[in-house]
Amino acid sequence: MLQRYVQAFERKDADTLTKIWPTIGAGYTSYKAAFDGASSIRMQMNIRSLDVSTDGATAIVETRVSQDYTSKDASETKTSKHAVTFELDKVEGEWLITDIQETELPEN
Repeated sequence: MLQRYVQAFERKDADTLTKIWPTIGAGYTSYKAAFDGASSIRMQMNIRSLDVSTDGATAIVETRVSQDYTSKDASETKTSKHAVTFELDKVEGEWLITDIQETELPEN
C-alpha cells in the first residue's frame, strides 16, 4: 500500500491517493494542484518501523521520505526530506491510510 502512495506521487495521480487514503478530505485539492504544477516528482521511502495492533486491524508506520519536485515552469529540482508517520486501518482485507503526520527534516 505504501508503494501505491509513492507511485501516486510519481505518476502525479491525486485520484489514486483518494483510493488508498479515503480520509484525505480537503488535502486532495492541494495535492492535485501540486501534481498539476509538476513536470516530474521522484520519491524514495524508507520504512523505519512498523507497529501492527494485536488484532491486526490497525498499524502505524514510521518512514523517511525524500522527494525531488520539478515544477513545469522551473529548471531547478527542489529536494525535500521528511519524517512521515502513516496511520493505517485494515478495511475488508486492504490497508488504507487514515492519517499522515509529516515533519520536514533539516538539510545535512
